[in-house]
Amino acid sequence: MKKIAYLFLLFSLICLFILPILSQEEKAEKKDLAKELSSEMPKRTLPAYQRQGRKDPFRDLLAGRDVQRETSPSGKPEIYIDDITLIGIVKARGKFTAIVTGAQEFPLFIKVGQRFSDGFVLSI
Repeated sequence: MKKIAYLFLLFSLICLFILPILSQEEKAEKKDLAKELSSEMPKRTLPAYQRQGRKDPFRDLLAGRDVQRETSPSGKPEIYIDDITLIGIVKARGKFTAIVTGAQEFPLFIKVGQRFSDGFVLSI
């Protein structure tokens, strides 16, 4: 019984001294591996976009415009007359409808009497 206790104590003492040494070696190996991987990894580069006649998807659509983004009490965004561009006029069922684009260049269909933040449509 005493031999088993002595062997157990001897084994635990050996483990107490050897385990920290092994863990330091593992840490050093991990650092070396990390250095190798970082040297092999390519450096980050910014994407280069070539238009080649296409629209630039990274261009700020509202650049150069002073767009007022307010909402009315009903929660709908307000449209100002200065932000509207006329695209065309269509006659359907005897009534004229104007096709315009707003500040964000979405098409809008405007009829007589349509109200805006700073005015309304009198006639088309």
